[in-house]
Amino acid sequence: MWGQTGMKIAPPSRMEVLKGSFETPQALSRPIITYVNGDVSWLVSFPRPASAKSTNGKIYYHVVVDPWFGLPSVFMNPLVLEMRLGRDPALSSRAELDAAIVEIELAAGNSLVPTDSDPAVDAIFIMGLAEHCHKESLLQFSISTPVFAVPGSASNITSWSHFDTVVTLAPCDPSKTPWEEGHPGSPLPAWLTIFSPAVKNFNNFGLVLITSANALETEMILMAPHGISSDEPFIKGLLATTVKMLALVAPLKNSYSFGIKTVLGVDEALILTQAAGTRYYVRNGDFVSLKYKGIIGWSVRDEPHDLQWGIDQVGKKPGAEKIIEPPIMVEVSNGGSYVLM
Repeated sequence: MWGQTGMKIAPPSRMEVLKGSFETPQALSRPIITYVNGDVSWLVSFPRPASAKSTNGKIYYHVVVDPWFGLPSVFMNPLVLEMRLGRDPALSSRAELDAAIVEIELAAGNSLVPTDSDPAVDAIFIMGLAEHCHKESLLQFSISTPVFAVPGSASNITSWSHFDTVVTLAPCDPSKTPWEEGHPGSPLPAWLTIFSPAVKNFNNFGLVLITSANALETEMILMAPHGISSDEPFIKGLLATTVKMLALVAPLKNSYSFGIKTVLGVDEALILTQAAGTRYYVRNGDFVSLKYKGIIGWSVRDEPHDLQWGIDQVGKKPGAEKIIEPPIMVEVSNGGSYVLM
């Protein structure tokens, strides 16, 4: 950020952002997203219903998605694929993540002192393999923190014998079964549903987070780290319900490996957000160019794009509606927070 004189100005601190947002009374009842590492790792803080306040007075239910604190991530073998973040994560340890949660709670009016028996993080969500399920990062968390993970990752995490509770997330397709059946059960609270969406397109995995803490409106955050195809059946199923898509968390870029498109970018995302009436498009996964090694890494080719490029591309697609009112584009800084109003 630069001032009028050309002098570089530090971006506002997390506490300044939160205090500024909380000047609006309804902000306390809104979800907060915090960028852990500038790649695909997020802290999502959901406001708790009045009837679900914790013993330590927590105002939010804090979940961390795919924690990765910066050590290299290896898929199968370094010769196959090794990934490193292009820059250091702003929150590079559990202790720094806990400190961010303490700041969020303090800004909301609660003084929180986390311990191993009563940790700051209420749950961990894992939606994939490799950098999405980073062992060295996960082992920093308290054994009492419940983990909800997709099948392959759940098996790996269970084999470490570290966490007391590991719950396997079964895929859910709301075009075939009610989305409520995607709730993985205890210890996740009844007012928060998460599931791994059943997908037909290659590499389009993700995570659906639905909160009914607000009795007046059920809202969803869809996390799609490799983008999402607008024709996925599960999306059509969700659009047929009363669930409002508050935010899509997805990249702007397209990406290819061995000539195969592995990341669907902004044009597909905009078709989806328009159909769903999505309020926010949260940029994810293409701020820090990952550094790749190995056979797969050698083949990766990224195509960076921006929102206007996506709008233009959608306008060229046969039968696609032109994007008249795009969603609010949100770019959260590495380590920063944003209140989804």
